[in-house]
Amino acid sequence: MAKWALILVVAAAALWSGWWIVGARSTEATAIRGIDAAEIQGWQIARDDLSVRGFPNRFDLTLDAPRITTPDGWTLAAPILRAFALSYRPNHLIAVAPPQMTLSHPTTGDIAITSDDLRASLVVTPSATPALDRATLVIEALRVGDLSLATGQIATRQAGGVTIHDLAIDLSDLVAPGLEGAVDTVDLDATLTFDRAVRAGAPARLDRLELRGADLVWQEARATLSGEMSVMSDGTPRGSFALRLTAWEPLLEQAIATGLVPAGQAPLIAAGLRGLTDDAGQATVPVTLEDGLLLVLGLPVATLPRLPVPGR
Repeated sequence: MAKWALILVVAAAALWSGWWIVGARSTEATAIRGIDAAEIQGWQIARDDLSVRGFPNRFDLTLDAPRITTPDGWTLAAPILRAFALSYRPNHLIAVAPPQMTLSHPTTGDIAITSDDLRASLVVTPSATPALDRATLVIEALRVGDLSLATGQIATRQAGGVTIHDLAIDLSDLVAPGLEGAVDTVDLDATLTFDRAVRAGAPARLDRLELRGADLVWQEARATLSGEMSVMSDGTPRGSFALRLTAWEPLLEQAIATGLVPAGQAPLIAAGLRGLTDDAGQATVPVTLEDGLLLVLGLPVATLPRLPVPGR
């Protein structure tokens, strides 16, 4: 009996070792194919080494000294980047950034990135052509140049099909250049609809955004945006939103100071807001995306960029 038990244990260990070796080689090959595909699209991904370790329970993919350059010239450099997957659950990937990285561009120079924790979790459907199931990004004490964030979480999940995803964003204590004091909280709850399943190597186009609520709390001011947006075939966004404002005067001043609202439009917008403000100090403002323009109270305040359209 003991002999057969020993044989079974040895056989199981051999099978598991073989599975891990096959999985490790597949993980490495998949990573290399992904890098090659990105470089065909104009990215540059240099590294000192690429390796897979973690036997027997994990596939640990490590890039040593990676330098990742986007097609428009932004370069992210890090001492190391790691991604992990359990060997018995290879469709669940966890990526961890180091505490210090550098972002650079010819026009800006080097920008330091530091964090206490910066990690992402990605789950794809278990199939021959895996699609995004859910993803989470967790942030603690992030600083990018003069911008800082105390805590943050960004999460997505499928919502009734591979082309529909719920999106939730929760940020706290956001400090940005030109902004007086910190934004206390930013919360967002939305549903995104794409033209196809979201999967690697086949960029999906955003078709529709349903924004149930995007809340911003800054000092005594509060702003809540809700509405819907569609994306035309050429990437032009079109939609209508309702912007509810409380204690809006400092928000308007900040929007003017940062260039979000043209100074020439400010008196008309301020007059319109005063006319819409009720006895509780709240105003509900129509916001429209139309013909490539952002309209507030029917006044054009900005030109909208076209969203990326895969294949164009």
